[in-house]
Amino acid sequence: DGFLPQNYTVASFQQQVLERSVIKGYFQNRDALQSESPDYNRNAGLEVQYRSGDGRFQSFAGYSRSFTSGLEGKAYSYISGIGYDNRNISVYSNLSGMGKNYRADMGYIRGQEYYDAERDTSIFIGMNHWFTRAAYTLYSENSRRIISHEFSGRYIYDVDTAFSMLNREIEGGYTLAFSSTAQLRASYNNTTVDLLYPFTFIGDEPLPAGIYHYYQAEIRIQSDQRRLFSLQGGMAYGTFYNGTRVQYTFGIKYRAQPWGNFSVNFEQNKLEFPEPYGSDNLFLINPRVEINFSRKLFWTTFLQYNTQEDNFNINSRIQWRFQPMSDLYIVYTDNYAVEFWGPKHRALVIKLNYWFNF
Repeated sequence: DGFLPQNYTVASFQQQVLERSVIKGYFQNRDALQSESPDYNRNAGLEVQYRSGDGRFQSFAGYSRSFTSGLEGKAYSYISGIGYDNRNISVYSNLSGMGKNYRADMGYIRGQEYYDAERDTSIFIGMNHWFTRAAYTLYSENSRRIISHEFSGRYIYDVDTAFSMLNREIEGGYTLAFSSTAQLRASYNNTTVDLLYPFTFIGDEPLPAGIYHYYQAEIRIQSDQRRLFSLQGGMAYGTFYNGTRVQYTFGIKYRAQPWGNFSVNFEQNKLEFPEPYGSDNLFLINPRVEINFSRKLFWTTFLQYNTQEDNFNINSRIQWRFQPMSDLYIVYTDNYAVEFWGPKHRALVIKLNYWFNF
């Protein structure tokens, strides 16, 4: 029951081994209090990370299990990866997955939960995820204005536990970096999705289940980040499932040295689908304020207005670093329905991190 009081507990450890490698473990627990029947979710995991002495080579592997009331079996999760970096080349690949009964109530799992708009229900599946990226950077030795040209590629492939394709993405990109810290990036993405259940993005007639192919071309710019005022923006155009999508982004940031940062980001997505699937113009506005009262006391506040969800969100956090690597966080979250201007839910969270140095 989401309205019952909840007890949340997290414990973790990290131990350095060899020169730059670590072993990490964690335990998470959520228990519903005053519940007439068992209502809990627990996660325990272990991960080993290896990094070579020069920092160029890295690899990692981890495994975890969840224990959830009412669910038995297929509650595993795993992750593994390998990477290599030098001045010109960066290559990284990881493989991860989980069973259909793995749950993480204190976190977010992408791609496991599917919503069936026709039956108004959610379905959980097991999946395996493969992610690979590679980049080559060519440095400009004889130019004062241009630092580098970067050519990059990315590949994502998701399958269910029967190895049927769920999602495939291929992306290529080019980034031009200037000595002023300004950047220009262009990219092209091609996606194939197996939509397992009917789904709607804008509340009209759900798109039918099936395989969809779509693409997107995008360009982004960023101004000199060293200046007190900096700008960023972009535009993307492409197909989206059986429709089209046009996206505009814009952001402005002001640095009040040395005590504060103020920024506002704006995003617009224009979605058009053939009849009877509808069309819409979605807006997202996201102001952010960061104030440093001292070297130990910080205040960060996010505001967000989202027309798709008709939601206005406030997230405000106070951080007190009372000892090195030890922090006290006080976080207040508030969500409002914009149309009728009423609170949806509120939360006050207190979190304490303490660093033990053995």
